[in-house]
Amino acid sequence: MTACGSGGTTTNNNYYPDDCNAPTFNTMTGLQLLNSWGEGLQDYNAAVYGDVGVESSAAFFTMSFYTADAVLLPTVSFVQREGTQEIYSYFTHFLVRNPIMSLPDPESNVFMQLGCGYGGASGYYNFVINPGTVNQSTVNARFTFIYKYESQTFNESVVIESGPMMGQTVSQINLPGWYIDTQQSSILPPNP
Repeated sequence: MTACGSGGTTTNNNYYPDDCNAPTFNTMTGLQLLNSWGEGLQDYNAAVYGDVGVESSAAFFTMSFYTADAVLLPTVSFVQREGTQEIYSYFTHFLVRNPIMSLPDPESNVFMQLGCGYGGASGYYNFVINPGTVNQSTVNARFTFIYKYESQTFNESVVIESGPMMGQTVSQINLPGWYIDTQQSSILPPNP
């Protein structure tokens, strides 16, 4: 098991068998994945994909970062999302706000090996929503990500739900690697 906080690394073979072929999930891997996801929010947002539409950008964002059967408990929605299509639907509404993610205290986030081919990340992030507009706001949130290592290429598809591409299916082949299998995110409660 790898943990952040003490800066130390320990391995417990009950969680990571010797015959496991998946790469080890460690602090560096977790931080890279989390930052890549945050950068993806900007790469796939409505400001970048304006001519194609947020519907298409949300599809490619979802397929690039999540497993086909992932579960999302989102930051700014009460609805649990399961699978690529439902997670895509959430991001059509979130990416239109052009969110910018930041980690207020990266050292306080925890990254750990959860078993062969699984890793976890927990901590805090912030989102600037509608940056540069009169509606700009900051959402302070906490998160838990469970990552799964996909050892084979896999195909994901989304049916576009609105806009000029409505009804069309977009697909993507994903290479082996770490993908989000479960994500829980919630707005921080106000300080007492």
